[in-house]
Parts: sequence; C-alpha cells; structure tokens
Amino acid sequence: MKYFMIVQSENNPFPEIVNWNRALDVRALNREAYRSLPPFLMLDMRLDLDAYMPDILVSPFLLLSREAMEMVVLYEQELPFVFAALFDTKQGICGSYYCPIPEDVACVVERRGNGDIQILLKQEQIGGKVLFRVDVRDKKRIVIRMDLAESLLARDITGLELREVTVL
Repeated sequence: MKYFMIVQSENNPFPEIVNWNRALDVRALNREAYRSLPPFLMLDMRLDLDAYMPDILVSPFLLLSREAMEMVVLYEQELPFVFAALFDTKQGICGSYYCPIPEDVACVVERRGNGDIQILLKQEQIGGKVLFRVDVRDKKRIVIRMDLAESLLARDITGLELREVTVL
C-alpha cells in the first residue's frame, strides 16, 4: 500500500493561525494526553484578502473541516478529535474545524544521498494504520494511506497536497 505525507505550500492563501500556543499546549496533542485538553479550542486567525477556508490545514497542527473529518472517520472510527473554532475578529469571519489526535508511529528512516534526504517508512511498524503522525527532522508530519487520500480527493477536499513517501 502507498502512503503520502500531507504538506502545504507556503504560498497558499490559507488562514494563518496566530497566538495558538497561548490556547493550546501542542505537547498534549497525543493519545495519552489529549483528554487534558478543553473540549473545544478557540484560536485566533489572520486572513488575507484573497484567503479562503480550506478543508485541511496542516500548520501549526492538523485541522480538518467537517466533511474531511467525516471521511477520515469512515476509515479510522476510533480516532479522537478536538473541536476548534477559528476567529478573525478584524474581518468578522469564523470557521469550525476538527483537530484529529493521530497515533504517533516511530517508523521513519532517513537515507542521505546526493545532498538530499529521503524519508522512508518501515511497513512492519505502520501495520494497517490509515492516518498517523511521524517525526521528521524534529517536526511532526501527518501520513495517510492511499485509499484515504483517494477518497478525500474524489470529494474535492481543498487544501490537500500530498508527497509520496517510500515504504520499505
């Protein structure tokens, strides 16, 4: 089975979540500590004039629209979520998202060659997981299985940019 890392280009006109570290301790976004989070998060965002609210936001952590969240739940019924409300008080715009709490999987191998670093995943540690989080050079990255990626793309989910990763 193929796997893809969810990425987002810096040039996309997506909302910028600001001062999120005052509303959320990102270290609690894991399966052991998420119950200590409030039942919903209120986050400030900044929207440019040409910005829009995509279905998937990756930075500073994964946020899914209701439609994207419902699709993910079809594949991963036990995945916990925290509701997040985003507000731009200057423009009077708000959006609602769901923050999934994926399982952390230690399955990354980095291979260096020709100055590039190639990210490889170990299949035996992935198992049959559909959506999970990995550490890549001190950053948390979200990886999804191909069947979930295809389902999201078939429903015209916006904000989804994928980079294939190699599975050993």
